[in-house]
Amino acid sequence: MPEARAKDRSITLKADGGRSPLTWLVNGDIVGSYERFDAATYLPMGEGLARVTVVDADGRSDTSEIRFKKRR
Repeated sequence: MPEARAKDRSITLKADGGRSPLTWLVNGDIVGSYERFDAATYLPMGEGLARVTVVDADGRSDTSEIRFKKRR
């Protein structure tokens, strides 16, 4: 059962462009495949850097690094 505040810590992944479906990966692990205008939700496991990649149906991709920190 997820923690009560888990939703507060989740992030929304969105992309502008590409051909559906869009497949999201975080640190090489697949988050899921979604239609172009559907947002993906990811719950970080803790603090640190993460490499977020989105790949479209044509194999085009983009990657960014994100730093996750605890809220104070």
